[in-house]
Amino acid sequence: MLSYLFWLSVAALIALATAGYGLAVARLARLDWESRFERVTISIALGFGVLATLVFVAGLLRLMTIPVFLILVIPAAAVGLTSLRKGVTPDEGAVRSRFARGALVLLVVCGALNVAGALPLAVSGRRRCSRPAWGC
Repeated sequence: MLSYLFWLSVAALIALATAGYGLAVARLARLDWESRFERVTISIALGFGVLATLVFVAGLLRLMTIPVFLILVIPAAAVGLTSLRKGVTPDEGAVRSRFARGALVLLVVCGALNVAGALPLAVSGRRRCSRPAWGC
């Protein structure tokens, strides 16, 4: 259970880091936000692209170790946490439609179930393969 919570916190840290990188890119591009929801989703999407590129380059240079990963993630997570908390008032980012609120709740539940289903497999380190002859 403790390792499950550890990996869940690592996933949250990575999500905050992607928000930090995405907000930095959006700031450079001078994007204007309509609501807090738009700000969070677009910044996380942009940040995933930036973080994936940085991890890919670090892997190509054979620098992808835990200290390098922490150097890539922790400062960006701090920026993401502080930047997401300020800038847009809560009223401005409110979801008013019942349909939009229900879709948002469904999206959060599906994301949580996805993470909950993937983490035990990642923690155990075992791969499930239906065709062992293929070497997977």
